[in-house]
Amino acid sequence: MGSQLCCEVPIIDLSDENLQKNTEKWLSSCQVIRNALESHGCFYAISNKIPKELHNSVFTLMKHTFDLPLETKSQKTSDKPFHGYYPTSLRFPLYESLGIDDPTNVEAVQKFTNIMWPQGYPHFCETMNLYAKLVVEMDQIAKRMVFDSYGVDKRQCDSLLESTNYLLRSFKYGIPQKAQSHLGLLAHTDTSFFTILHQINNVIGLQVKLKNGEWIDSDASPFKFLFLAGDAFKVWSNDRIKACEHQVMIRELEKERLSMGLFSFSSKMIEIPEEEGSDSWISTCQVIRNALESHGCFYAKSNKIPKELHNSVFTLINELFDLPLETKRKNTSDKPYHGYYEPNPHQPLYESLGIEDPLKKEAVQNFTNIMWPQGYHHFCETMNLYAKLLVEMEQLAMKMVCDGYGVDKRHCDSMLESTNYMLRSFKYKLPQKTESNLGLHAHTDTTFFSILHQNGVTGLQVKLKNGEWIDSDPSPSMFLFLAGDAFKVWSNDRIEPCEHQIIIREEKERCSMGLFSFSSKMVETEEELVDEHHPLQYKPFDHYEYLSFCAGAGGYKCCVKEYSGIHYADDSK
Repeated sequence: MGSQLCCEVPIIDLSDENLQKNTEKWLSSCQVIRNALESHGCFYAISNKIPKELHNSVFTLMKHTFDLPLETKSQKTSDKPFHGYYPTSLRFPLYESLGIDDPTNVEAVQKFTNIMWPQGYPHFCETMNLYAKLVVEMDQIAKRMVFDSYGVDKRQCDSLLESTNYLLRSFKYGIPQKAQSHLGLLAHTDTSFFTILHQINNVIGLQVKLKNGEWIDSDASPFKFLFLAGDAFKVWSNDRIKACEHQVMIRELEKERLSMGLFSFSSKMIEIPEEEGSDSWISTCQVIRNALESHGCFYAKSNKIPKELHNSVFTLINELFDLPLETKRKNTSDKPYHGYYEPNPHQPLYESLGIEDPLKKEAVQNFTNIMWPQGYHHFCETMNLYAKLLVEMEQLAMKMVCDGYGVDKRHCDSMLESTNYMLRSFKYKLPQKTESNLGLHAHTDTTFFSILHQNGVTGLQVKLKNGEWIDSDPSPSMFLFLAGDAFKVWSNDRIEPCEHQIIIREEKERCSMGLFSFSSKMVETEEELVDEHHPLQYKPFDHYEYLSFCAGAGGYKCCVKEYSGIHYADDSK
């Protein structure tokens, strides 16, 4: 053990102002972290977010906590393993530890404080809550860097971060007596995603095991934070990331050793993300590209939306359409095709409502309050969750389209980050004897992707490249991805928007859901899809202005060539 760990693993400054997403500094640091985790399962971070005064205050408060009577500390219990109080024992006579669940929640820290100090201790509660929030900030930045290094979709990253639970633990290692072992804690890996260890009082003892099997001392500086990958990261990365084995050996015999640890756990199932770059990924990207270029559509299956959620969504949209007409008419928008469409002489069977920005709970809540002023919590929660899961599928498909064309990852990420969504519910009633069975005229959508999810009732038809109209599979387990007009522009005429219509033939009312994606930036052709064999065909345009143009033109056939085609004026002469 001639060298310290800081000589073997990198140190990342998480407070560096130049560490901005998608910059060279960010991308290179992401790769450094990935390499360190795959080699040794750990790396150091420094940050100026935790000043010396806060560090000193935490150190003092930890001592106050461990100085409390055993019967007081023993009241800190938990039904989760490793989350309560661990007193010294015959097996670990030097080790003592206390845990605070959910430490970024001030009420949770207050609850812990009240157990330790029934008379109150506001300074403890405020300090530990602030400290936890600052360490969690570091954890979330580091996780984003790990996800970016593996090319994980931003929505999947956000979902994992949102489902993370934290535990803040304080550790004390006593000074061994002459007859006692110097082992503070046995060699082990943690069950967490990340464990962030902060060695509060600059006393050595923590050791980690390198890839070559060597045990090496960690730097005990209170201004460095040691990030250890746990078992969950090993699973998530499909064995790429090494869970870091570590132990505590007490060798300073005149000082007690104090440290803090932040542990992160998932409240959801731990899943392996899609394997970008694998043979199956590459082949699927090519299948999707071929389908979009041939017919403008493809089916997707996913187990992310369980049967129970599907049934709940379709029960709720039936309740939605049963509301009075004057209530539904309040679903308005300044954007075409985003508000309520009621049956009319031109389309007597068709009715539709739209929820803008359904990923934001506030937006879904606003829609819910308009429809049900008395409140309907279940509707809001269900539709928000459903939209998030659909968007995960949409973003994954968009990445596969980009990969299928060899588009630069940064361009793809930029496009995904600038995407707006609308969630629409559709109802087609049964035609009367004198009415046509046409539910919706043949048309293309103005979107990038439209994802249609049906409830087992036929009616949706798509037009193939050869001009044939075919029925779509209405199975609730199938999601039909339709390319819209924006994809035609982005792909420089490689992708054809999918023409589709609704024909009512069953003796049942037909309900369906749709997720529609639009760009908040200019719609323009991907620069990598322009070359001497494929000269630029379109001028950039504002997506929502194009919607207005289509609404004025009747809104059925694709009119993007007319709207922004470079050679349209010449061709029409």
